[in-house]
Amino acid sequence: MIDRKNSALEIRAGFGAIQVSANNQHRVKDDKTAGVVVIENIYSFDQKGLEYGLSWTGKWNATSDYSLTADLLTPLGEDIPVGDICANCSDSELTNIDIKAKIGTKISNWATLSYEYKAIKQPRLLDRFQILHGFVLNIVYESL
Repeated sequence: MIDRKNSALEIRAGFGAIQVSANNQHRVKDDKTAGVVVIENIYSFDQKGLEYGLSWTGKWNATSDYSLTADLLTPLGEDIPVGDICANCSDSELTNIDIKAKIGTKISNWATLSYEYKAIKQPRLLDRFQILHGFVLNIVYESL
């Protein structure tokens, strides 16, 4: 961990696991070259492997802050059934990626406004990034 006056950087690594419940769910796959839309089944799965990431947080001034977080899990020795999504993928191609960026500012002593960006990729579910944008208004009420 690197800790400065207005920012901090944390790098971590270890062993991790993920469990996804997805039985009886489907995804739509659009094959634009053939002009066909295919509905595919997705299944529950567990993954264990190397988990690593970084977190960078800081402040621009007394009322505004930022953060960037990236968490990855690369499964090791995964045995995927034939015919399943990513059946022929390597461990690196199966890496789950979760990226979050946030900027925020305190607009009063009782409210903060922030913008959050998230990019998530779980290759066993969907072979593309899922992107989320959000504005969040936090209001704090303190009773004496």
